[in-house]
Amino acid sequence: MKNKITFTLSLFFSLFLTGCIESRYLTERYVKTNIEQHKEGNFSSIKILSIFQGVSDDRLAYMEFTGCKYDSNKVLVIGFDKDFMKRKKLMGRKVVEPVDMNYIQVTVSQVKNILDDYKTLQDKIRVEKPVHNEEIFHDLTVSPDFFISYKKPANVTYLWMRGERFEFKTSKLISQLQKFMKY
Repeated sequence: MKNKITFTLSLFFSLFLTGCIESRYLTERYVKTNIEQHKEGNFSSIKILSIFQGVSDDRLAYMEFTGCKYDSNKVLVIGFDKDFMKRKKLMGRKVVEPVDMNYIQVTVSQVKNILDDYKTLQDKIRVEKPVHNEEIFHDLTVSPDFFISYKKPANVTYLWMRGERFEFKTSKLISQLQKFMKY
């Protein structure tokens, strides 16, 4: 009984805190300086939703998925930092200047295409029968700087962004993209 109460309380607080997470400074800075337009003497406003903050499944990069709405447009900003392990303060709030932060903007139509087409990629990779020491990749190109690659025999999903590869669980990726679409 005590374990059930502890589990229930832990689940409640983790869900509560997840709903209260604010967007991190890294993607917020990109959104405020590259998407939102600031003109002298004018007011502007933008809506930002933190969708994911954490490390890639291969632990090679810190990543943020942030949705933003501005001037009747909605985009998903994916920020990633390959050097996050070198800077202990990045996981806290006191980041001054990331060394290797990169950003990808993904439009609503691109996210919709990913959600519509990912099953096709999975079906294609599922029927493959690689020979000994052969790896087979099926890719979905989202933009010139971003594509999703499925690999067999490992059944691994990779996000390729700006020439860098990051492992990301398919179910987690789809979940984050669905959160963005509901926003």
